[in-house]
Amino acid sequence: MEPECSANMIDISNLPDAILQHILFFLPIHDAASTSSLSKTWLRVWNSLPVFTFTFSQRNLGLAVPDFVNRVNQSLSPLHSNKAVIEEFFVSMNLSIQEHKDFVSDIDNWISLVLRNCVRKLIIRISSPSQIYILSKPIFNSRFLVVVRLHGCKLPETTFDGARDFKYLKELSLFNVVADDYQVQKLINLCHSLEQLSVTLDHIMDFLDLDNFLMLHYVRVTVKLLRLNAINLQTLMFFGLQGLHLSDSTINVKNLYCVFSPQIMTFNILLQEMLSTFTLLEEFRLLLRISVKSYRIRHCHLKILHLFGTIVPESPWQVEIDMPCLCHLYCHSHVFPSLCVISPSIKECETLQLHIIRSHNNLRDCADIHRLGIFLQNFNQSIEVNLNDICTENLITLEQLQEQNLIPRAATKIKKLILNSFSASSDYTYFLDALLFTCHPSYLLIETCVLNSDHFIKFLCCQLLGRQENPACCRDNVVQKCWRHFLKDVEVKCYKKLCETEELSCFVSSDLSSTLSLCDTEKRVEFRFEWLEEPVCTSSHDL
Repeated sequence: MEPECSANMIDISNLPDAILQHILFFLPIHDAASTSSLSKTWLRVWNSLPVFTFTFSQRNLGLAVPDFVNRVNQSLSPLHSNKAVIEEFFVSMNLSIQEHKDFVSDIDNWISLVLRNCVRKLIIRISSPSQIYILSKPIFNSRFLVVVRLHGCKLPETTFDGARDFKYLKELSLFNVVADDYQVQKLINLCHSLEQLSVTLDHIMDFLDLDNFLMLHYVRVTVKLLRLNAINLQTLMFFGLQGLHLSDSTINVKNLYCVFSPQIMTFNILLQEMLSTFTLLEEFRLLLRISVKSYRIRHCHLKILHLFGTIVPESPWQVEIDMPCLCHLYCHSHVFPSLCVISPSIKECETLQLHIIRSHNNLRDCADIHRLGIFLQNFNQSIEVNLNDICTENLITLEQLQEQNLIPRAATKIKKLILNSFSASSDYTYFLDALLFTCHPSYLLIETCVLNSDHFIKFLCCQLLGRQENPACCRDNVVQKCWRHFLKDVEVKCYKKLCETEELSCFVSSDLSSTLSLCDTEKRVEFRFEWLEEPVCTSSHDL
């Protein structure tokens, strides 16, 4: 009998692929998938099934909900009569209360249909003002899901007791999902092959235990107390955390993102404990939702540091940074700049990029731009400074800067100054005075795609190339002369594309008229400065 069965199997395998696909269509999806392990022939037939990707976004399509539902139904209709493999199913909808009642069954049918066709990546985003879409239980019976992202949904009334493991699930994302902590914990415990986990519920979880997740390399959670054992973890992001318990093996984290809320009473202690735990950390993002006057960040290997502030402090933060390997420092804050104290170990950094990024909200008077110069004195001349979202209005005048002694005794020499975005102004004179009082860059770079750059670039050309050799702008009794007395030479480089396939070509100019003509077609403008160590003296008859 066994040889006869083997012969029959060989005969079936020799059938044309179209017939074998037809046979698979009549099998339950799990049995059809299991045939791929019988032989190379069946594996080829299984892999030859059609693979579809469905992406439906109501906002992008610009359709009313009824029309949107009809569009999805039409697109999925072939799945009722033909078997296929669904690589991805994405649906995003905004429903009114009545629409939620009318079309919730359609959503259930879509999910059920794609689940029957071995969908691998499932993304559901449903938003409604008062009704929450409750996921159907079949979602958590599928064994072929690799990626699940749920946004604005509610988990079904189940505790997942007795449920089988999700052997293939590598990414689980729950954002603004309604569920209790026990449900989420049980669900995660079934996903031992997880590589990426994101959990942000409609509330802050009290406790989450991630134990023995060998493949997990990315975690983003909103939780008060986290216990973590993941030997391959690379990135950890947490919000609202008050306590963190790590296994000895969870020390390989290279990217850390922390958000501290007002409930944190021992901020400095918790911060330093975490940093000392992650000895291989390379990038650290710190967002403060609390009022902190001073704190210290110390780490031997940290290369990239982001500091975020969501509140306007009464005075700039006193931040001491002890990181000899630091290469990039980003300050995202209402205060300009947010840092005032740098430890000596950072001064010897060969290359450091400083990014000052101000909030679009609550922009203050930018007269405090002078503090950037004081801050820059902590570094050597190789630093690169990137300024983003800079206000150019309501600046104090040159005379006020000099009289109030709001500038450092000498401007700091830096390698490069990059202006990424700034507000429009009818007159950029005060902004330029404050900026070049602050620092003397070897290079000033402006991308022409930056908003309001055209007028500012032409203003710079006129001010820099059309300047007087013996400036008469500062009085003799002024101790600190303005930048015009220090500027020895300036050269303008305009970069533009001659055609779309070519790289940027450089055009050098030191003549005002020719430079202005180039400014209409360039992609990037770079000003190269040469500065004097001592200011040019102005005789009394020049005044």
